[in-house]
Amino acid sequence: MPWPKGVPQTAEHVAKRSAAVTRSVANRFWPNVLKTKTCWIWTGAENGHGYGQIHIQGRGPMTAHRVSWMLKYGDVPDVDLHHTCATRLCVRPLHLVPIARVEHTKLHKKGATWKWHH
Repeated sequence: MPWPKGVPQTAEHVAKRSAAVTRSVANRFWPNVLKTKTCWIWTGAENGHGYGQIHIQGRGPMTAHRVSWMLKYGDVPDVDLHHTCATRLCVRPLHLVPIARVEHTKLHKKGATWKWHH
């Protein structure tokens, strides 16, 4: 999937894995995921906005979809991750698109969702 316009990316950025997202996090994360034919649904704790949430030592609570992205690709600083499936509890990396906060806010103000088929 191409990286969106306006979101900086370097090879070093993609290769770097967050120090906080470790094997122990993965061992706690994946038992809380129910993989369906389409979405991978977070079954653990939720935050007040309907997104999955997991506590990461040294970082505090994080959304489950961001942790899923970090486990797959590394940190995503200064951008949002948009759910192309419009399912807040989905943590499938293929359903997440990095997008600048300004653009993400515009999408949600319009009530738009991106429903892409995978």
